[in-house]
Amino acid sequence: MPREKTPFRGKYGESRSTWTRLSFDEIVIFTHPESRTGEPGEDIYLVITQQPHLKKMTLDLTSLTEAELDALEEVVKEAFDRARPIVRDRDQHAKHEWENNDDDSFVRLYRPVPQVHRRQRRQ
Repeated sequence: MPREKTPFRGKYGESRSTWTRLSFDEIVIFTHPESRTGEPGEDIYLVITQQPHLKKMTLDLTSLTEAELDALEEVVKEAFDRARPIVRDRDQHAKHEWENNDDDSFVRLYRPVPQVHRRQRRQ
């Protein structure tokens, strides 16, 4: 029988600095204090893990040039800007259906409010 992963057991690795869980996905920033390539500064990775199959996508942000990082930021911002009004409408629609028609079938009504966690390290 496979062992279930739970965030309430064990310890997080030293490089995990910031993360959030979104319905079925977890997004984590990993910060390695020394570059693995010998370049100056720390390495910063953005890791998106999709549940339940644990598909993982890793973006090595510090391996990009500044122009590449700017382009990535622009594309992601555009995607968020385009998605925000749709998400807002869907949230409002689900809430309206619940309040006015007793329709409680929308999954988004039951999702917990996500939190962003930032590790506070002792200096």
